[in-house]
Amino acid sequence: MLQQERRNPDRRPPTLAHPALSEAQRLALRDLQVAGWDLMFIRNQTPPPPPQVIVYHRRSKSFAVIEHDGNLRERPDLRLRA
Repeated sequence: MLQQERRNPDRRPPTLAHPALSEAQRLALRDLQVAGWDLMFIRNQTPPPPPQVIVYHRRSKSFAVIEHDGNLRERPDLRLRA
C-alpha cells in the first residue's frame, strides 16, 4: 500500500535554534556550515533517543550525521528515501 508523501520540497530545513538539537550539535552545525556542509533534516525517532542531525556536503556529495555530543560521523549507516 502506498503512503502519501510527507516530505515538502518547499519547506526549509530546521534552523540552528531547533529545540531538539543539543548545544554540541548546534555548535558543530555552525562550524560545519562554514566548511560547506548544509543541514538537510533532523530525524526524530521513537522512542526518543537523541535526534539524528543529517548534513550534506555539496562538493563531495556526501551525507553525514552530527552525533549528540557534536562529533561528525561521515560514514553513517543511513537509510534515505529517494
